[in-house]
Amino acid sequence: MKITIDPALRTPVYQQIVDEVKRLVGSGGVEPGARVASVRELSQVLGVNPATVAKAYRELVHEGLLRTTSKSGTFVEHARPRLSPEASRRKLIRALDRLFAELAPCDLDETELQSEFERRIDEFAAKRAAVPPAADEVARARRATSTEDWAVW
Repeated sequence: MKITIDPALRTPVYQQIVDEVKRLVGSGGVEPGARVASVRELSQVLGVNPATVAKAYRELVHEGLLRTTSKSGTFVEHARPRLSPEASRRKLIRALDRLFAELAPCDLDETELQSEFERRIDEFAAKRAAVPPAADEVARARRATSTEDWAVW
């Protein structure tokens, strides 16, 4: 599971982590009950202060998306409930408004924006439609470490 942050954005890094985890869980990229990287592991992978990851995890626990245990680690509690079509549309509009405000100072024309937006929609759809990996692939992925991947154990 890939989690991406951009320190150059105005959005705080902890909020970017929260948003990425929500995206991964909401898209089905991370199943309920899955163990997620520890604060220390994720902070090392992302190159951020552990306190930043801890703050993101606290917020996700508060929202009921993650649960932590002192001995076993941090786990995805459950998928977020589905929103009504109208609530989903309002959420989309708010997110797009924030995105456009963030992109306002960038030197991008509408064609570039639309092209990148369509590419990302295609990626999102592909991730949603992806078939779960076989058990041996999951085991291999659990042992793998990478600076680009968010490890889900």
